[in-house]
Amino acid sequence: MKYTFLELLQWQDRTAYTFKDKIGREWALPLRIIVFNRSSYYTKIDGIDEGEAMEESLLLFKEDIGEIEDWARNNMDWEDIKNYAIIINNENVDMQDSWCNPEETRLKKL
Repeated sequence: MKYTFLELLQWQDRTAYTFKDKIGREWALPLRIIVFNRSSYYTKIDGIDEGEAMEESLLLFKEDIGEIEDWARNNMDWEDIKNYAIIINNENVDMQDSWCNPEETRLKKL
């Protein structure tokens, strides 16, 4: 299917990659962060125009959503996303159980 660049940008703005952490919190990462990361990489590596790299990334992700997870998991670290990911669902966390049976404990100077 053929998409205009505007259609791809609008889709990007309405889409988030979501994941659950080990304690049950659901996080959302705006798709634009993943698109920017991939397009920046290819701009540097291949020397292509930023707009062209962005359009290529958007089209790839739109046509095969598995590519979104593949890029995010294999090419991005927590440091790349920590300022953009937000918790969207915290309902499944049993804090009483987490408090009584923590996965890890340690003392830390405050």
